[in-house]
Parts: sequence; structure tokens; C-alpha cells
Amino acid sequence: MNPKKFPEKEFYYIEIGDVNVKTGMIEKPYQKLPGKKVPSGLKYVVKEGDVLVSLVRPTRGAIAIVPKDLDEALATGGFAVLRTKGSISKEYVYTILRMPFALNQMGARVGGGTYPTIKIEDVKEIKIPIPSQTTEKIIIAKVKGLFKLRENEEKIRENILSALENL
Repeated sequence: MNPKKFPEKEFYYIEIGDVNVKTGMIEKPYQKLPGKKVPSGLKYVVKEGDVLVSLVRPTRGAIAIVPKDLDEALATGGFAVLRTKGSISKEYVYTILRMPFALNQMGARVGGGTYPTIKIEDVKEIKIPIPSQTTEKIIIAKVKGLFKLRENEEKIRENILSALENL
């Protein structure tokens, strides 16, 4: 999709800096840009559940799962966009890619230069252990629980800000 063809339409746009490397969440408030202001260059239309992996300075761990409210958003081409297939869940892939052994694999594939990057093909080469179904279910439950806690924290923060505005 070329947002420049829709100069006044607003698009949610996800950049690498929007991913909190500590929490693995795309930070609110989400960036919304009119088509005429969306940066040029490669970008993806992402779907809820896609796993975004930063190709720039990948060892920082800017890895996130696209939430429901960013379904159909645009994401910079600075991400690898992964869609899980088969029995492996997005929560499991997300969790494993954020672990030191996976980040180290990405670091080993970084190209030279002052702006360390990897290629999408390199991300696809990361070795991910295949868990038992029981282990994967435990990981999925824990990740979903963390996401729910973060969502609740965000709602509390919004309520506090709203209350402060009404003082």
C-alpha cells in the first residue's frame, strides 16, 4: 500500500523506536500520520499477531507482537515481519527471540559498519528450539498474562491522567 496515494487519510505507523525494548510492547499512544507524512521507503501492512523484529541494532531486543488495535497498521521496513505457521505460537517465537541466546545469534550475523543491521534472511536462520506442547502452553499463558498486566497498567495510567485533567 502506498499511503502517498491517500495524503489526508491517517495511518498508524510503527517505527523501531516505538518498541519498548524492556517490555517488548509497542508504546502508546500510537503514532498516527496522514498519508502525505508517512516516511517513504519500504513499509509493511502488519496484522494482529505478527512478530516484529528490528533489523537495526537487533541485539537491543526491539521485538514485539502487533496488538489487535494495530491490525492493518504500517510498519517501517526496518523490521522483519514474522507470521507463525503450524503449531508454533507467536508468543513462543516472541519469547525465544527476546532471549539472550537468540539475540546473540542475531549479533553474530550483524553486518559491519557504524549502523549494525541484519537481513531478513538472517532472522529466518535463528535457531529456535522446538518445545514440548506442555512447555509451549506454559510460555503462552505467561506471555498472555504479562500482556494483560501491561494492558491493565495502561488503563490505570489513562484513568489517572484523565482524572488529573479534570482537576
